[in-house]
Amino acid sequence: MTGLRKYLERDHFLFGLMWGIVSPAFVFALMVVISDTIGKWSGHTADLAGVKIRTLFLVAVCSNLFWIRYYNRSFHSHTLKGVVTSTMILSLLWFWKYYAELHTG
Repeated sequence: MTGLRKYLERDHFLFGLMWGIVSPAFVFALMVVISDTIGKWSGHTADLAGVKIRTLFLVAVCSNLFWIRYYNRSFHSHTLKGVVTSTMILSLLWFWKYYAELHTG
């Protein structure tokens, strides 16, 4: 196996944990750059064109669903456990950080 496929075929918990954190971080950074660029093009003076950071963070965490599906179909149970664990940790972090903001009346 060559290229990226060689690295995606590893079946280790720590690889899944790392992949489940790095992937949403990359998606989050990409969405922030895109949102900021769209905001500048549309003439918004506020950063991120009115998109809230909490929404971008949640979408980035949900991007792990792709990896969960991929590793489930390829029967890499240890890597899958790592990705699911990191997704749960990031989801709990999101909930802890934004709970008060969402539930204030």
